[in-house]
Amino acid sequence: MAIILNNIISVRVPAEWRGCITSEQVRGWVLDYLNDPVAFDEVPPPGPYRLNFRLSQGEFAALLRLNGRSVSANVRGIVALNMDVAPQGTGRNWFFTVCFVLLTLIVRFRACVRHGAENS
Repeated sequence: MAIILNNIISVRVPAEWRGCITSEQVRGWVLDYLNDPVAFDEVPPPGPYRLNFRLSQGEFAALLRLNGRSVSANVRGIVALNMDVAPQGTGRNWFFTVCFVLLTLIVRFRACVRHGAENS
């Protein structure tokens, strides 16, 4: 549930987003979305981190009319669309890290084998 006070909206977002997004980014993403909405199915659940940003009453009303979701759910969905890594994306980070480490090890192993062959 979004808390509204003096046109400042407070939305609970996942802890993984802390330090990754700013109020200005979220406000911009929401305004861009209102100008050109696209469908989103996945909405990350609320978390312990609160994000505050300003919207006019008209912008808030437009956000409320989008679909059957709450304003908070709409904001989290919009943010997830714009994030490089949504909270569920930690597996993707892990996959790329493992691939990078394996590739590095293969390159180093091949270099060691070549170096050993040259010295023989």
